[in-house]
Amino acid sequence: MKGGFVMPFTKDVLLKDHASPDDISGFLAEGTEIHGEIRFRDVLRVDGKITGKVISERELVVGEPGEVEADVEVGVLSVSGKVTGTIHVREKLEIHPTGRVVGDVTLEKPNLVIHEGGIFEGNIDMNAGKKKDARDLAHKEGLTVLAALHDLNLAAQFADRAALLVNGELRALGAPADVFTPAHLAPAYGLPVNVIPHPTHGTPLILPDGVERKDISGIRGT
Repeated sequence: MKGGFVMPFTKDVLLKDHASPDDISGFLAEGTEIHGEIRFRDVLRVDGKITGKVISERELVVGEPGEVEADVEVGVLSVSGKVTGTIHVREKLEIHPTGRVVGDVTLEKPNLVIHEGGIFEGNIDMNAGKKKDARDLAHKEGLTVLAALHDLNLAAQFADRAALLVNGELRALGAPADVFTPAHLAPAYGLPVNVIPHPTHGTPLILPDGVERKDISGIRGT
């Protein structure tokens, strides 16, 4: 930790950004930096900087001077500063006029509010809860659920088995980790591909290089 302090709610600044002092249990002051994993029970207000991982069933409030570069998994996320990373929200994501969110966002409920001036850059899945319910029901009842998805990262996260089709031809069939590999995906999409473990779920995370090349023999990944 560098500079600043972590403290219970005793400052007037905690009244800002739609968070009640009766709800907030912790405050990361401006000028404070924390690196690592943070877990909290109620509501955490961040005006400093966090890098690493943030986990809570409740609410993370990022104030205007606050910055979070982390894998975030919370119930509610309220952003007036900047959040960058892989973000999983169970209840609600709200981006205020000065807020900016950059990364891959998964919402278990389709509850997203972006105020005028707020910025979101990245990919978003607003039906993760329904996909999880379908998968859990299939496992419980012994059913088969067939879904056609163009988002490979969602397919990798929720599917037990995957089939890769190219121009109607079956190129690969099996577990997502076996199907979503650079060797299969690069020829299908004509781009070099990186595949790494998802930092939260451990499933394959597909990252296209984004530069079209004729020779893709030097594909990176696992």
